[in-house]
Amino acid sequence: MTTAEITRILPTWEDTLESRTVFYRSVCGLAAYVRPELDAISVDASETLGAIVMPAALADRVHNDMHHRGIGVGPIITNTRAQRWTWLVRPDIPADTALYAAMFRIAVHVARPGTPIALPSPIARHVGIRCWAASPTDAFRPAASVVLAAVTACTTPRRVP
Repeated sequence: MTTAEITRILPTWEDTLESRTVFYRSVCGLAAYVRPELDAISVDASETLGAIVMPAALADRVHNDMHHRGIGVGPIITNTRAQRWTWLVRPDIPADTALYAAMFRIAVHVARPGTPIALPSPIARHVGIRCWAASPTDAFRPAASVVLAAVTACTTPRRVP
């Protein structure tokens, strides 16, 4: 259900940092917290939450590839200023230097535990900058290995027989 749909049902409901944080915690299973100094909401990468950040053009290809193969994409944050998308994932990949180096070469970053992840917030100056490309509706997140496999499939040149 979108904010507009909720507002239509409950016209007095106000979307605030606190209410959005409660939504992220209770519905999405994210350990979100308010950063009052920034008027923002964040969650930290951890043993149960990972993030993969990539250029928007690549992310769009990865999203389409996963969608066409019937793989759930889970929540994805888009940053319109930076032209990057952040995939929230289950962190199931080992600390593999070769993998991280390969991803670095194509401008893909895998967040390490403790890295803060900025979430979309209802504050006016943040609206339109950090948005959901794929909104969370529950606690589902794809495995990081699945997203990275799609990244590899979208960036590996195909050989013509």
